[in-house]
Amino acid sequence: MRFHILRDYIFDFINIKVRLRFVCLWYLLSLMVETRKHSVTFASELSGISKSVFSKFLMNNKDVTKLMSDDISKRGGPAQVVVVN
Repeated sequence: MRFHILRDYIFDFINIKVRLRFVCLWYLLSLMVETRKHSVTFASELSGISKSVFSKFLMNNKDVTKLMSDDISKRGGPAQVVVVN
């Protein structure tokens, strides 16, 4: 699947402020990747965005991240992802 298609799908799926979209997108993608430990460091290494940006995002937007994770779990987020070869 091309990145821009996945990016646009996620942006349509989750309504957040424009300035937070890419940080949120990369954080979600880091959670989707199978790894032993999901961390802010892993998200920053995956995206190329600094670790402090993810830390600030999670600290300053606790309500957004909680609502986002609750919303995805209620909608069955992983079941809605379409895999295209």
